[in-house]
Amino acid sequence: LENRGDKRGNAFFIPQTSIDFVKPITEMHYVTMMPGSIRGNHFHSNRRELVVLNYDGDWELSWQENNNAEVNLEEFKGGGAVVIEIEAQVIHAFKNTGKGQLHLFCYSNHQSAADEPDTTRKVILD
Repeated sequence: LENRGDKRGNAFFIPQTSIDFVKPITEMHYVTMMPGSIRGNHFHSNRRELVVLNYDGDWELSWQENNNAEVNLEEFKGGGAVVIEIEAQVIHAFKNTGKGQLHLFCYSNHQSAADEPDTTRKVILD
């Protein structure tokens, strides 16, 4: 994402196309990741997810679009923010390889429910 901030701090704006990707937004959660930690290593059966990740340090994103495909890995360095659009059935994982916290704002078009799980664990990044 382009940083439109000034001397007060960063300012990142989510593109409308990304908001449309996950409409209607029915759930939002915010998580942090400490250095060395991993989140994800799962896929969602029926829901799309939009992740806005703010970082000041190194991290990795892995994803696999189906069980037979190769695992993709993208490394990020420095600082900034990215928007990640995750389709249903795409296995995804984040790893903090830097020294600071990562901040993830996650939006989805389906609410989590303990009696109707939509998340299946599948390790692609360790």
